[in-house]
Amino acid sequence: MKSYATNATYNPFIGDSFFRSYSVTASASLINGQDNRKQSSDLGLNGNFRFRTNDRITWSVGRNFERLEESFFLRRDVELLPGDYVSNAASVGFRTDNSKFFSANGNLQFSEFFGGDRTTYRVGIGLRTGNLTCPLPMARSTQPLSE
Repeated sequence: MKSYATNATYNPFIGDSFFRSYSVTASASLINGQDNRKQSSDLGLNGNFRFRTNDRITWSVGRNFERLEESFFLRRDVELLPGDYVSNAASVGFRTDNSKFFSANGNLQFSEFFGGDRTTYRVGIGLRTGNLTCPLPMARSTQPLSE
């Protein structure tokens, strides 16, 4: 098995504006099996905008390839068959300044899941007192699975 990965980030500091900074990262990875055939790969682009208030907006897009050599069951009545599966994903999120007493965050992701669709919601709050931070996250993922 051989694995390759790389990424590049552009992260300028803006200074005197509504935004303090932003960043954009491009990434790629590839895994080849022992037969030197591609088993999985990922291409992605993600970024964030950081405001003067230290709040952030994040986004990402990606494409994933997975090769299944053998079938397997997700549950008794849902079998994933061997084959090549390509999936796309996109997400958007936010995070308020977590150095304050109260902070909040959230994320919404749409993606494909082995021939179906998946939607993931994440929300959370944080409470900070001195050096102690207490995150309270919640997440839900839905993927209708056909029989």
